[in-house]
Amino acid sequence: YERFDKEIIYKRDGWACVYCGKPLIKDTRHPDTVPTIDHVVPISRGGAHIIENCVTSCQSCNSKKHNKLLAELNW
Repeated sequence: YERFDKEIIYKRDGWACVYCGKPLIKDTRHPDTVPTIDHVVPISRGGAHIIENCVTSCQSCNSKKHNKLLAELNW
């Protein structure tokens, strides 16, 4: 487990969802544009909570991915 500020991930990923490319902003009045952190390899599947395993995701993509690996999705 690595402690880090989520904004480091958001900035690295250009404030956009790495899966669909949707631009994201930190504005809770528009929940569909609020960034979330996704674990590329889910923690439930043995992934670690480290910067290298985290990406910026929109809520929709994060929900669709759930605890799956990218290879298990038809994206």
